[in-house]
Amino acid sequence: MDSSKQGKQRLSANDDDNTFNKFLQELIKQNYLQNPALGITKRVISKGVDSLSERQEYVFQTYVEKKFKRECTFCRKTILDMNIPLKYGMCKDCRTKYQDIFK
Repeated sequence: MDSSKQGKQRLSANDDDNTFNKFLQELIKQNYLQNPALGITKRVISKGVDSLSERQEYVFQTYVEKKFKRECTFCRKTILDMNIPLKYGMCKDCRTKYQDIFK
């Protein structure tokens, strides 16, 4: 597998496509994105990540994924809600599970 395919596969490997698309639609609705990331994100929603060129993939990773997609440091679950703060680097489930430790 070439490196560009590996990168594209990585983009949504842990995400349910429908959930990821809803997240991207919310970013657009809330005006979090500017061009060219806006147009590229619309393309990902309509045609999928595999439709991106290498340059578009770079823009998408840099201005969308790295900025808004986070990961819990405990369970490695992808967190797609830009309005939930990551307290102690954890998702809500892990915070609830380990709340006694961090009081």
